[in-house]
Amino acid sequence: MGRHAEELEAERTYELIKKEKEENGTFIKSFLRFLFSQLGLVLVVVGVAVGGNGTIQITKNTNKIGFFNSTFKGALLYISIELPNEQILYAQKQDQARKIIGAENYMAAAFWSYTHDLDTYNYSYTQ
Repeated sequence: MGRHAEELEAERTYELIKKEKEENGTFIKSFLRFLFSQLGLVLVVVGVAVGGNGTIQITKNTNKIGFFNSTFKGALLYISIELPNEQILYAQKQDQARKIIGAENYMAAAFWSYTHDLDTYNYSYTQ
């Protein structure tokens, strides 16, 4: 180092100077921290379920989707999204129920003939 650099180095003071942080947007930061905390996310989910984006109503008689103001808009939106798949599953369940009823009717008819047609199916006596 040269002489001038040594003089400058001797004049310098190495004191720690802390700058105060500028507090811009503290409310927004604290609000976002709360919003993405566990409690905040639960409140967001409940808010969407109760008054979410969508105004859909499903009428019971015609299964049509119509628009109206409701308290449970988010829940009705979810129902309207799931409705086509639920109807397919319901139709499959009805088909299975018809098959079961048919099998029950067949078994009832078969056992009726065993109990009432004594000439053909009477195995209690030796023939």
